[in-house]
Amino acid sequence: MGYYARYTGSIEISPPLPWNLIKDHPALPADPTYRGSATGGDRDVRLVVETELIDTEDGTLTKKRAVAVEPATDDAFKGYEMQAHLQEVVDAAPGRTLTGRIDATGEDGQQWRFKVVDGTVQRFEPVLTWPEGAE
Repeated sequence: MGYYARYTGSIEISPPLPWNLIKDHPALPADPTYRGSATGGDRDVRLVVETELIDTEDGTLTKKRAVAVEPATDDAFKGYEMQAHLQEVVDAAPGRTLTGRIDATGEDGQQWRFKVVDGTVQRFEPVLTWPEGAE
């Protein structure tokens, strides 16, 4: 069965990753425009691909680039490899700035988040503190 969590948020990639760096990346969804419930792959994250059509004298040029990374689905899923799969994207983005976070809420209410700090994906868990005077 396993432990399910709902993942939300995204991590922006600046400047975006060009097609030649993402075309074979395992986090590239088969259909980059699909936002349904199926992960469509074996990754806990998917690259968000921006497509631009450019008219040229030889026809229409399609320009694709990854502008962010987000959870693989909007539905709750196990996400056991979330940190490792995010790190794969970070490693494929040298010289880029990755900002944002992916938050998680487990089926038991536990919360945590992932952020990129100095090129490394780190997991953070909230700290519960009592307010002053409550001791």
